[in-house]
Amino acid sequence: MGLWVIAGHAIIEMAIIILLLLGFSFVLENILVVRITGILGGVILFYFGVSIVRDVYRGNISTSLLNSSEGQNQGTDLFKSRYLENPVFGEMMVSMSNPY
Repeated sequence: MGLWVIAGHAIIEMAIIILLLLGFSFVLENILVVRITGILGGVILFYFGVSIVRDVYRGNISTSLLNSSEGQNQGTDLFKSRYLENPVFGEMMVSMSNPY
């Protein structure tokens, strides 16, 4: 699992480095872009935190490393079940939403 999370973070880092090499650093210097990234990133990280606490409270978090769908409600949230449970995509979302 750790390697998949590292891969998701590395994909985002590689994209940022390529964009910087291509000359997109002026975008990061724009105060509006910095503020929007900070606000949206904070909201997304807050949502992730609240959803983790909610799932722990409800007992929906699986402890099985072999089958991540074990013990969870299937079909309740299609986006969550397809994308957010993928460790690569999940880490990409966390990395992109981190305002720092």
